[in-house]
Amino acid sequence: MSYIPYSAFDPIFWLHHVQVDRLTAMFQAASPGLVLASGTAVGTFARPAGSSSVDDINTPLYPFRRADNSWWTSAQVSSASSIWANKYGYPEVPCSYQTQSAAALDSFTTTEINRLYGTTSTAARKRATSTKSIEWDTKIVVDQAELEGSFEIYIFLGTPESDSKLWPLSDNEVGTLTSLGFPGRKKKSNIRSGTVPLTQILDERDIEGSVEYISAYLKENLTWVVLANSVPVDVKTLKTLKVAVTSTEVTTPDQLDKLPVWGTPAYHFDCTSGKVGGASTVADIENPTLVGGGKGKPATG
Repeated sequence: MSYIPYSAFDPIFWLHHVQVDRLTAMFQAASPGLVLASGTAVGTFARPAGSSSVDDINTPLYPFRRADNSWWTSAQVSSASSIWANKYGYPEVPCSYQTQSAAALDSFTTTEINRLYGTTSTAARKRATSTKSIEWDTKIVVDQAELEGSFEIYIFLGTPESDSKLWPLSDNEVGTLTSLGFPGRKKKSNIRSGTVPLTQILDERDIEGSVEYISAYLKENLTWVVLANSVPVDVKTLKTLKVAVTSTEVTTPDQLDKLPVWGTPAYHFDCTSGKVGGASTVADIENPTLVGGGKGKPATG
């Protein structure tokens, strides 16, 4: 899957992408009116992009053409209803809702999201009697031009195994930020960003208490390593990598057809400052540095 020129020949590729399509349709149905934001253009062989170019909802999606020979754009697939126009749906975004309002679909899909994912996790069970909780996350930014080919940043709660082949199987591994690329090539300079949730593993380890207590635990145990083309990379060589920890108050409504409401994240730089690649200021994450020294913007959607 990490070798882009060949990945589409693997049946797992298609299973993966239909799941991405399903989750996207569910997200759109539960977030009516939320559409793609503009951002730094990503060039292709068919359409090179300069450093000042911008992609937006109307950018042609080369090389994909519609039946009338015009290019597809994100605007044409910006709502969940776009899948129905192509004669398919999902159990959570069913074709039977074609004649109903966006609000009705929102209510149905949100209920399905909560039914499938909202009450089965360890964290959700522990919060069943409370409407407020604290969610802990790791935020990561890095310039994708730092390394050739594909690379992954692994987040651990504990010491990673010495054998990098065991990293994806480790009980201490929390999640990754992955940048896919072509072997032997560096991608155009642009910030890659991602969030790795920490709450579930904290719950599984029965790490609970005050914000200060959990922050101290993360300071002692949170680590990260980098793997590029299956080879470990010295984190000290990555000039743009920054990792931060945040906590956010989340209010969970009583109704199944309502999504949780997230507050403003609070940074905990005591968890990361002083560690190689650790963030020490808000600007490290929200106004990150590109490999050439300029400032980039995290791709938060």
